[in-house]
Amino acid sequence: SDVYKRQAYRVANYTYAGTNNSWKIGTNWAIDDNVRFRAIYSKAVRAPQLTELLRPAEVGFSRYQDPCDIDEIKYEADDVALRTANCLALGVPANFEADTRLSTGTNSTVTGNQDLNVETAYTWTFGLVFTPQILENFDLSLDFYDIDITDGINRFGVLQTAEMCVDSISIDNQYCSQITRRADGNTVSYTHLTL
Repeated sequence: SDVYKRQAYRVANYTYAGTNNSWKIGTNWAIDDNVRFRAIYSKAVRAPQLTELLRPAEVGFSRYQDPCDIDEIKYEADDVALRTANCLALGVPANFEADTRLSTGTNSTVTGNQDLNVETAYTWTFGLVFTPQILENFDLSLDFYDIDITDGINRFGVLQTAEMCVDSISIDNQYCSQITRRADGNTVSYTHLTL
């Protein structure tokens, strides 16, 4: 049997994200002519793109179904009581019906976020490769992988943000602060902030 070991290490210095390292260790073991086992454990990093960090504010218009609308609460909420309580805590009236003349539209601002951190992933990969000598030109590969990402970078649309605001444990979250409502409950503006 043949065993091959793999190791790699890299240090990178990003202007806006500081110094970070990435690495991997692994093995590739040919148990015999019929079976090969491989495994890799690695750490990967992704620095925020310049547009994710420094994108200047752009104003547009977004249409969406307001999750605080009474019908949206009734038919779309996973937890009706939680969403109802959060909408009330935001100052949205009970039995609120979104202003259909606006088609639930709102001014939206898309902007970068200079507070972003490096996205980090720890990955396990295992695999078996079968090459049975009795079957000509036959290869079978079975792979398993597990990826754990921290500080993932994403920009959510207005509907996702509005839903995460009112479907969280409370309205004290990073999503509610991106939406501004009028006294009657309708949305005035929304900020697409990269998180």
